[in-house]
Amino acid sequence: MTIAYVTGGNADFFVTALALRESLKAHTDIDLHICDFGMTSPQCAYLDRQGWLLRQPQDLENAHPWACKAALGTYVETLHADAVVWLDADTLVLGDISSKVNALVAAPSKADLFVAADYGYPALKGFLEEFAMPDFAALLSSHGIDLGLPYLNSGVFICTNKDFFDRWPGVTNAVDHDEILFEQNAFNVLAHSDAFAVELLDSLEWNLHGDALGKIKVRRKKETPVVTAGTTRATVVHATSRDGRHQIVNRGKLAIGDRHELPYFMKWFRDDTLRDHQLAMLLRHISANFDQMLDDGVIVPKN
Repeated sequence: MTIAYVTGGNADFFVTALALRESLKAHTDIDLHICDFGMTSPQCAYLDRQGWLLRQPQDLENAHPWACKAALGTYVETLHADAVVWLDADTLVLGDISSKVNALVAAPSKADLFVAADYGYPALKGFLEEFAMPDFAALLSSHGIDLGLPYLNSGVFICTNKDFFDRWPGVTNAVDHDEILFEQNAFNVLAHSDAFAVELLDSLEWNLHGDALGKIKVRRKKETPVVTAGTTRATVVHATSRDGRHQIVNRGKLAIGDRHELPYFMKWFRDDTLRDHQLAMLLRHISANFDQMLDDGVIVPKN
């Protein structure tokens, strides 16, 4: 079985994707493909040279990055994969994810999707009560979806059914793109429909995010921090939380020696050890690929 690991983003998420890629490489020999959801020409040139780029289709030029994510099936069709593992660019891999993924897709569960519930919204009803989203609510109602079902977080998921990718854009286009997380809302409508079988993953292990980030214990190790929430050890951590309370978002220029710098936008974990690990992963990538990054204009001379 061929399994593809994929992330994506616009120009702002280029640097976070490099840190993610390096964290995956620290535990596997798997390549991470990176979708262009609106990156700059130098960023695309660099990823293309490395063989990691999944190009943006012409009909998605200038599209919102969330709309691009919903069209993931178009990006990955050339990979001819039996299963696709999606990781949001602001995640980090902290363990051997590949053996766990292999076990899931090889199991006789016949699931089309493996995905975790959002930590902050264990039920669709709670999400709808907090945010005014008439289109999302109407779609859930028209599909007869029980509002007691979990609100799914599409930051990390495994898909083994191409039909899901084929239908995700159409459902996304039926949702007002001014509604928050419109592509994730469409993901929920489709996942909870009768057409697909979903196996719920433990969010603390597979997509540790939100207020769960405030309840973790982090132990420093030489290579990779050990992160636990209760008795669960996290394999993937996700730098996203309500009101940004567990992440630090900033834009700046990372000095590379005395003469060069890397302009960046970054969603850092607020936890010091996790943030240090993000930086270590990014610096490892730069060290291994400095010449190429400089040649392609990703790293630039200091002003």
